[in-house]
Order: sequence, then structure tokens, then C-alpha cells
Amino acid sequence: MSVLLALALAANPIPALNTLEADNDRVEAAFDALCGALKDGRRDGPFPVQGLPWVTSCSLRALTLGPITRGTQTAHVLWEVEGRGPSGERTSERGEADVTLARTTGVVVTSWADTWRETVRRERPRFVERAEAAGVVLPRLDVVRRTEAESYSGGLAALDVTRDGVPELFALDANVVYRFDRISAAPLRYQRSVLFSLPKATLATGLAGGDLDRDGDVDLLVTGYPAVVPVVLRNDGASFTPTPLPPAARGGFVSAVLSDLDDDGDLDVALLPYDLGAGFPWDMLEAPDGERLRLLRGGPGVTFTPWRLDPRVVPGRWTLAAVSADLLGLNRPQLYVANDFGSNDLYVFTADGGVTNQALALGLDDPGNGMSADVGDFDGDGRLDVAVANMFSKAGTRVVGAAQVSAALKARLEKFARGNTLYLARDGGFTEVAAAQGVNRGLWAFGTVLADVNDDGRLDVAVANGFLSKPNRKDL
Repeated sequence: MSVLLALALAANPIPALNTLEADNDRVEAAFDALCGALKDGRRDGPFPVQGLPWVTSCSLRALTLGPITRGTQTAHVLWEVEGRGPSGERTSERGEADVTLARTTGVVVTSWADTWRETVRRERPRFVERAEAAGVVLPRLDVVRRTEAESYSGGLAALDVTRDGVPELFALDANVVYRFDRISAAPLRYQRSVLFSLPKATLATGLAGGDLDRDGDVDLLVTGYPAVVPVVLRNDGASFTPTPLPPAARGGFVSAVLSDLDDDGDLDVALLPYDLGAGFPWDMLEAPDGERLRLLRGGPGVTFTPWRLDPRVVPGRWTLAAVSADLLGLNRPQLYVANDFGSNDLYVFTADGGVTNQALALGLDDPGNGMSADVGDFDGDGRLDVAVANMFSKAGTRVVGAAQVSAALKARLEKFARGNTLYLARDGGFTEVAAAQGVNRGLWAFGTVLADVNDDGRLDVAVANGFLSKPNRKDL
């Protein structure tokens, strides 16, 4: 949200912004009182909750606030409540509404008109937490995290390195691997061991898996921060032999992607640069001061050579994630890159090493705070679609909506607060449908996965979100 705050401060005089947010604080206090009444069992207020005798959590926030005119104010609100239905089933209700507020002696909701509403009921949980019972418990970390970079380090992966049909679990944060224990009498039990020795003062940031030596099993590639040489962990009977990449690959990377981009049979490496300790770029709408994607062409025997890249095609970015797939039906993979502070990239490769960036031409540029991406056939038409995790902010929506700027700039700012993106493949390009499909508002989204979680034959969108908050709730 700091990005949107900086943009809003640039667009609005500070006194006007302070006035807007001070008024919002008063409105939120009244909304919190409405939520408190629901939790206390009162259903006589203006907040129409249906079929929820017991409310356990409640959120009601303004996306827009109109001016106060003759003691009356209009607002557009986003709300969500969760609790138990009449038979004890877990129930969630959420939606948006246009409301009228009386602002004479306080803040009172006098009218409520839903613009959309949905209810989800679950008789029993579909997923059950069994990590502790299975022995998948992270060891206590000795290091106390004091820096932003330390907070962002680490990662999780599930890869079947033993080829026994059960994936091993890797936790880079603690540098451990959990191996499935077939001897144990428990139906699902893992044993923990150290993955490999990290260089001193190095933070492990990402882990990618692929058969780099073409021997039929999964090898690993570990990236780190600050500037270090990424390490290949060659898999030999589930024992790993560290082999550093060439010195030219030295850098601070948040993760990597392994894919045969030039279609020669050997996996290539895409290293994703992001300076975890640099703060913010000077242009947060389209940052020009990041580092360029680092590509290495793979060869026989786990050998790599730097891929020559034209800086006009591969600009400097603040890259957080990428995914490789044949989005264009060319019978070879492309690389879709999600960038923070600006536009995304779609790199298309040829066998002779040529690289073009076709994101803008195909409608996949997605300016915003790109956090992650995944691909899958969302609409079942046989073509791969693209989901991107971006930040949705209620406060950002409200602040940007009140900004006195040009229509073109406001549209750019609104895009940064709108949330996740979902691109559907169409003839000649891609069409963005996240808001129409109801998947854009994933809050401060960091990760997204397309998966059929309810076994109905259709892909769902799962989003991991959250962030560290300041003690003052007014911090945007």
C-alpha cells in the first residue's frame, strides 16, 4: 500500500488527503460498531446478514466516500461476514453495497442497497491441517529477523526427488527437507533432515526443480541473497551434490525458473532479480531502475552459458516471479514474467537464441504490482490462460478515487489498486476478465495458483495474501 500512498500524496494536497482519511476513520469506527452488534447477536441494524445466527468475523469498509451534503453522505462499501448457519455449517457472506450515511451527530447507516452478494456454505472442511501429525514442523530458527530482506527470504516446494510417487517437502527458510517415511506405522509421516550447507550470511530465496543432468530424476536450483552464485543440487539417489552455476550468474535473485526455452533438450535457467534491500524505485508506476532478467542456456552435463539479451528487449525490472509454458501454441515454451512496480513481460524464444517481448502486443503487459503468476486452461477451451497476483487495496481504491488528476493518470492508479488479473486466451491475444469472474479482490496477494480444488473439472483460483502491518491502522 506504500506505493499507492506515495502516488496519492503526489496527486492530492496533503491537507486534503488528511481530511479524507480522518473522515474515513470516523466512518470505520461506526462500521466496526455495526460488526460488533452482529457478533453480539443483534440483527436489527441496517447491515442485512442472512442465514447467520452466529457471526464470528466481520469486515465492513468504504471503497468510496462522497462529500457530506446537508448532513448526508453516500458511500460504496465492501463487506464480508463469516460464522455458522442454523445447522452449524460454516457460512461466509460477502458483497458490495451503495449506502447512505446520516452525518449529523455521528455516523448512522440509513439506507443499504446491495450491488452484489454471494453466500458460501460448507458442511465440513474440505482440507484438514495435519502438518504436525505428519512431522512437518519447522525447526526453531536461531536468527532473529531484523531486516526487510530477511523477512522476504525462504520458500516452500513439493518435489518427488526419490521417484517413489510421494513428493518430498522443502523448506528453504530453515534449510530442511522432509522425506516420506515408509517404515512408520502412521499413514502419513515425514522425517526431517538438513538440505545442504548455505554459505555464511546468505539468505536462501527460492528453489526450482527439474532434470538438469537428464538422468531421469529431479535436480534442484537454489537462489540466494545478497549477491551470490546460485547452486545446482544434483540429485543422485536423493543425495544432493552442490554445483555452483558459472560466476557470471552471480547476483541477488528471489527465485528461478527451469525450462527448455530454446527447445534443444537441455533445461535453461531464468534467474529473477529483485533487490530486497533497496526500498522502492523512483518511478513506482513503471520502474526503470531494476535489473534485467538473467538467462543461461543449458548444455550437456549441467553446463551453462550466458544468453545474450538485447537491453531494448529485456529491460531492467523488479521481478518477483515467472512461469514457463506454451501460451502461444508454438510447441515450445515462452516465459511470462511478473514484475513489481510496472508492466509484465512475455518472452518468446527461437532456437538460435533470438528473444522478443510480446506482452504488450498480446495484451499481457498488466501494469501493476505483479507478485506471482500461474497458467492453466481456466475456461476449458483448450488454450492456456494466465492468472497474476496483484494487490487489491480498499484504502487505495478510496484514496485514488478522490485524487484530482487527469483521467489517464487516474486509470493507471486505479489499476494498481484493482487486484488480481486473469487473462483468457483469445484469437490474436488475451482478454482480462478478473473483475467479471470475481477473482480480482484477493487483498495483498503474494501468490496465485490455478487448481481444481473441489474436483468439479474446472480450475479454481487460489490466492495467498497478507503482509506485515504497522501498529497504526491508518498506515496505508
